[in-house]
Amino acid sequence: MDDEIIFYMGRLRGADAGLAEAQHQRMEWSEKETRCQTTVKSLLQLIVNRAMDIKEPVPEEVVQKALNLGVSIPANLQGTATQSAPPVPAQASSEPHRANEEGTSANNSEEGVNRVEWIASAVAASGKGGITPPEILKLAARTGLSIHKNYPYVVLGKLLERGTVTRSGGRYYKAATK
Repeated sequence: MDDEIIFYMGRLRGADAGLAEAQHQRMEWSEKETRCQTTVKSLLQLIVNRAMDIKEPVPEEVVQKALNLGVSIPANLQGTATQSAPPVPAQASSEPHRANEEGTSANNSEEGVNRVEWIASAVAASGKGGITPPEILKLAARTGLSIHKNYPYVVLGKLLERGTVTRSGGRYYKAATK
């Protein structure tokens, strides 16, 4: 066998061993991350449950962490409005959803994501800056929620009809409460 080939074969074996070690470590760290994430979610849920029992708002730090990890917090327990994305389960469905006559999601996934409520939450979370349908699509993609490109337009139209949101210059805002 050629000396160069032998040289490269030796380097290949070393690189292959390094790759195997890196993959092993990635698996270990991935498992650790999953365990830690489960623990954090459980603790957040315990905090939310206790706050519900004593009817006190959840601290802002907890609200932010919960929203980022997909733990839902009732609006009456959120001390201040947040600018974060509405919670989305880690394994959101990839099927497009369509609104029925009432404007509710005709195909809610097993995870319990109601896309109409999620979009309404995104509008509410946008605050005074409002939000556009393309921004909703980007936010959904960032949070792992798959929705059809026309769906925000359909839902926002239904929410406009209901008086839940208002529109100004192509941006949507949460309607003032009466």
